[in-house]
Amino acid sequence: MSLLLGKRTLRLSRGYTLQELLIIVAIMGILAAIAAPSWLTLYNTFKLNAARSQVHQIIRQAQHEAIRHHVSWQASFRDTNGTVQWAVHPVTTSPALTNWQNLYTDVRIDVEATTFRPSSGIYKTQFNHKGHANVLGRLTLSTATNGGRIKRCVIVSTLLGAVRDGEGHSRPDRDGRYCY
Repeated sequence: MSLLLGKRTLRLSRGYTLQELLIIVAIMGILAAIAAPSWLTLYNTFKLNAARSQVHQIIRQAQHEAIRHHVSWQASFRDTNGTVQWAVHPVTTSPALTNWQNLYTDVRIDVEATTFRPSSGIYKTQFNHKGHANVLGRLTLSTATNGGRIKRCVIVSTLLGAVRDGEGHSRPDRDGRYCY
């Protein structure tokens, strides 16, 4: 658009040119390509931390129910069709008869780093009527994406029923485990 003012022509430009827009889009694409892996890792870490917190609460729930009902209870975990499921129930109740709940999607049980012994594909920890652990060990979680490099675990560490959280390290602990 141009305005004629006397003998001078004044050009008014509004907006961006096509070239400027293409450069802006290209720069944004490059920045997004650089940042995407970091955001994906951050998202997976957040998801694993949330799943670990949920597993910790599930194990504590089993311990609390054992004390409250004065009978042994257990927290059971299984991986069914790529989805981790959990249930809290009395030890005398068959896991097949319990109401299984789903954990977060894209979270898997890392079978190589989990020390709870599976029985028919079910990992379990049990607590007696006093809330003391009958089974010690750890349940290790990893993501289905990124090759399972990020690990988080919940550890039942004492017979008194102490439960603590752990995460993957580059060096093993004294037992040769990387999640502690």
